[in-house]
Amino acid sequence: FKDSLLHFDFGKHTLTAKDSKRLDDLARYLKSDPEVKRIDIYGHTDNIGRKRNNDKLGRLRSQTVRDYLVSRGVDATKFKLRSHGERKPATSNRTDKGRAKNRRALVKLIK
Repeated sequence: FKDSLLHFDFGKHTLTAKDSKRLDDLARYLKSDPEVKRIDIYGHTDNIGRKRNNDKLGRLRSQTVRDYLVSRGVDATKFKLRSHGERKPATSNRTDKGRAKNRRALVKLIK
């Protein structure tokens, strides 16, 4: 499994059905691979709104992903959560399409 990228709707931290399926697959993998020592989850937002609110939303997005994986049996002690809020955009925030790409959570597996 490579790093997983999940996208969110504007101002939301709820998972889509597509992302839930992707996380189900990831959970099965994580439970079967003892070499994964840590799971880093980075929550990101677009640049609309206050920085403080975006930091909180980024944190909620990473927590949502962690909580889902834990509910599927992944060891809760392996997670490290971070919120980058609007500080590390994947692309420009100048367009709706760009902002949509920046509303994300990145799951990185550390072996």
